[in-house]
Amino acid sequence: MTIIFAYLNSKTNERVEAIRQYYSITAERRDEKVEQLSNQVADLQKKLDSLPDRTANKTADKVKQVVKEDEGK
Repeated sequence: MTIIFAYLNSKTNERVEAIRQYYSITAERRDEKVEQLSNQVADLQKKLDSLPDRTANKTADKVKQVVKEDEGK
């Protein structure tokens, strides 16, 4: 009985190690995906932060253009 128990225990340990490796690989993939998404969010945030400035500049340019047109009349 002891030999059978040792055999089963060895198989169990191998299975546990295989499960640990699987979840380790899964965690690494998840971490890579999270990093990729974080970078995408940071890029989008930079673009969103620059929108008000660009919009304000475009609006100011349009106002200047309209004022010049009105002065010419």
